[in-house]
Amino acid sequence: MSKAADITTLELIAAVHQVTVMDQSVYELLVERLHRQVVHFEWVGLYLLHDNQYKLTASAGDQTPDSLARKSILQVPISSSSGELYGKLTVTNSRAIAFDDSDFTSIEALAVEIGLKIESLTEQKN
Repeated sequence: MSKAADITTLELIAAVHQVTVMDQSVYELLVERLHRQVVHFEWVGLYLLHDNQYKLTASAGDQTPDSLARKSILQVPISSSSGELYGKLTVTNSRAIAFDDSDFTSIEALAVEIGLKIESLTEQKN
């Protein structure tokens, strides 16, 4: 179940590492590829913090994030190396036990890379 998540997140980590800007098109690519290539990721959403509120920045899948049909939710923070919170990456599934430790580890690694890239690009602007 998780081999697809492992492979896809490794590919996406490499892609995030190489981009020179984190914009809407990058966020959309990330969630779309996760959703398309990892079949048990029925809905994938990336939220960024704006004015201390989470705003859905990109999503892929059939479920809406507040759907009652979801039973499994995997959510990891996107933050800087110092712990500054930038957002969260969320994956849902309608089955009660859809995710395992490997799914969590893979999504967490991708969220870490996204956070480090946002941090790096923010520092370059300043």
